[in-house]
Amino acid sequence: MTTMKETVASISEAAIAAKSAAEEFGRSAGTRMDQARADTAGALHSAATAVRSSGSQAASGIGQCAEDTGQMLDSTSSYIGKHDGADMIHDMRTMVRRHPGSFMVLTASVAACIGYFAASKANERV
Repeated sequence: MTTMKETVASISEAAIAAKSAAEEFGRSAGTRMDQARADTAGALHSAATAVRSSGSQAASGIGQCAEDTGQMLDSTSSYIGKHDGADMIHDMRTMVRRHPGSFMVLTASVAACIGYFAASKANERV
């Protein structure tokens, strides 16, 4: 039969092990998120370069559109590369507070698109 001290000691050891595991999980998740952020920024920068290069070979009107798109992709790439998740969430909350009507329209539009695509997929299965 175990004594109270042994039971408390084993519970303490289990709690310490659980805390260590949770901390390691948090560190690895943060590392994966940082890597994903860097990969996304790199992919957006590559897409911007590709859009610009293909747009420069096209007609001037399309070329200007491609240049503008490339600039937007580069801007997005820079933002993602320089800001972590907490910064992005803070910026999004600030934008929603400043422009609640626009955010509601955007949210409704996204919801309508998701509903449309979900309904079309459901109809394909029938």
